[in-house]
Amino acid sequence: MHARRRAIQPPLPSGTSRKRWTYARNEYLSGEITAHRIDVPALGLTPLRLEDHGVWDPDEEYWCEEGEPLPEWALPVIARGPRREYEMEQVLPGDDSDDPDGDPIFQSNDLKDRGYFAGAQKMLMQLLDTDLRCMSGYGLCLWRLGKMTEAAGVFERTLWLNPSDNQGECFNLHWSRAGRAWERD
Repeated sequence: MHARRRAIQPPLPSGTSRKRWTYARNEYLSGEITAHRIDVPALGLTPLRLEDHGVWDPDEEYWCEEGEPLPEWALPVIARGPRREYEMEQVLPGDDSDDPDGDPIFQSNDLKDRGYFAGAQKMLMQLLDTDLRCMSGYGLCLWRLGKMTEAAGVFERTLWLNPSDNQGECFNLHWSRAGRAWERD
């Protein structure tokens, strides 16, 4: 008599499952997902290099012209106080001096403008696959798609990570919160 071995089941995502089954060696699950997370180590990504730049002090930053009120987004960042500052290795899509029109974000916008929505989305998804750290570009994509609230959330998170704002995210945050449509300059 052979003993049956029971397969160890991986943990389920948070939510309510109605049914779990296996067909052709593939597992399936139906139900409602109420929370999710990305298992970053399982993706096997090579982290970008970080360079330590010492302590960043919000009191030493330029926030606005003298006499003008501080930007609303900056208040909680300033209140948090000094903290360590790091610069992440730069990865720029389409950064090819021989092909200035090779920016995949602009190419996807051109596809969308010509009515090739699926091709534009596929190009952006491939870009996200190559660099999961591209928050700014993701925010711009959401804004371009008219998802103002989601875009503003990404821009706000980016400002927390980069309060000196060398990317100009404060402008993106302001216009997406105001409901202004994205425009290519």
